[in-house]
Amino acid sequence: MGVMLRRRQADLERLRELAAANPGKVEIVATEGEPPSMIRFRLNCQSITDLPAAGPPVIGGRHLLRVHFGQRYPLEPPLVYVESPIANPHVFPTTRRICIGAAWIPSETLDLFVQRVWAILAWDPQIIDPNSPANLAALRWSEEHRARLPIEPTRLRNAGAVAEPTTQPRLSWRG
Repeated sequence: MGVMLRRRQADLERLRELAAANPGKVEIVATEGEPPSMIRFRLNCQSITDLPAAGPPVIGGRHLLRVHFGQRYPLEPPLVYVESPIANPHVFPTTRRICIGAAWIPSETLDLFVQRVWAILAWDPQIIDPNSPANLAALRWSEEHRARLPIEPTRLRNAGAVAEPTTQPRLSWRG
């Protein structure tokens, strides 16, 4: 197996670790190929699914995405599509492809890339680039409502991190 194929397999493992570190937030739905040429996953974060001309934005929390790896990945970036309804400055409205701009470097592993996609969907103001919009209406909304951003305030835990316990352990000074 060549270096690029091993990288895709390693990236799938890193994505599995990210999902394990973020239960209920990142879910791997399906893969195609061995190593994978496509991964379908779900991000459960608050984002805007529609920006009606009148009225407030429509918020949704379950987003199905798919990432495609080309033959030259990781030398060339993966293509990522949002399969569920979405309105976002960095998602092309007709194709729902996420625009990552020129910010791809081959050493960025898939788990880190998915964390960046999470920040895009969350409308993180540090990620929104007004010089490179894919959706002008969404960009205008973000500029007019900057105080409401990010839509999703939580961040993903790094791959390999231990999930937070659901209950705090009891501490006692007595034996």
